[in-house]
Amino acid sequence: MSNRRIIFVCPPPTSMTGGTKMTYRHVEALVANGFDAYVQPYKDNSGPSWFAQTAPSLPLGPYHPRSDDIVVLPEDIKLLFARFQRVPVRKVLFCQSQYYAAVGIGAYRTLAAAGINAAIATSGTILRFLRERFPETTAGLIPYPIDDRVFRPREKRLQVCYMPRKRPIEAAYIIDRLRALHPDLTNIPFVEISGLHEHRVAEIMGESAVFLSLAHLEGLPLTPLEAMASGCIVVGFTGVGGREYATSVNGFWTENEDCCQCVDDLARVLQLIAAGDPIVPSTVEAGRRTAAVFGPEPFLAALLEFWRALADGD
Repeated sequence: MSNRRIIFVCPPPTSMTGGTKMTYRHVEALVANGFDAYVQPYKDNSGPSWFAQTAPSLPLGPYHPRSDDIVVLPEDIKLLFARFQRVPVRKVLFCQSQYYAAVGIGAYRTLAAAGINAAIATSGTILRFLRERFPETTAGLIPYPIDDRVFRPREKRLQVCYMPRKRPIEAAYIIDRLRALHPDLTNIPFVEISGLHEHRVAEIMGESAVFLSLAHLEGLPLTPLEAMASGCIVVGFTGVGGREYATSVNGFWTENEDCCQCVDDLARVLQLIAAGDPIVPSTVEAGRRTAAVFGPEPFLAALLEFWRALADGD
């Protein structure tokens, strides 16, 4: 195995996003398979407190490059590309959002102009974006892993869990409209899962019959997949990137950001659950099969293939 250091520069660990969690998961998996990999936190070395992780970190402070280092940069922090542009090491773009890329790597016409040698995409949607925006890109697809040991069904109750971080106005509107138009559903709890530790999020998802997806401008939304693995029926938005896995049988997906339609779908699903309709277990099972596609095995196989080729190259 190559002794090259692989250093993932990470956003502040207090940033409670799937992108931050996946940075740590990549480093953990690389270390577990014999690579010399690290997280280098950007601005804050406190480490994330909202999920369990074992990734080693470099100390906060000036980066002292070694000639054979490989530095991995997130797509959305423009300052980092300027800072590392002339550092004489190999650099990899870690792109988890085609939308956020516009405010970071989008400042450059080509990846080569930013000193980037290769790229990682976390979904087919993002891979297509990279090939369109940067036609010369050497990119690998490393899919997200969903940990079904953490995200799993528990004893269900008739409640809706949701994460409104990206759509707080839509969340408030949907809940208010549902309660106004469907008084028979007024007493159904809506449980917000923002700001909680991953294990508590998994517990709430596992207990909830429904997950309200408020995905917005996503490369590939993780939370609906975690909800599917937890046995929730997903109702709501794909965030565009979710179209990669959303089907008519694994959820009730609202197109075109239509909040009124989302309320109608949510009311229908809650009524179907209360009535014991057979579409409920079939939708749950289809969702779990979808989430299983994003298991740890495909992730690890793609991760090792990419890094063995790159780290052992010249």
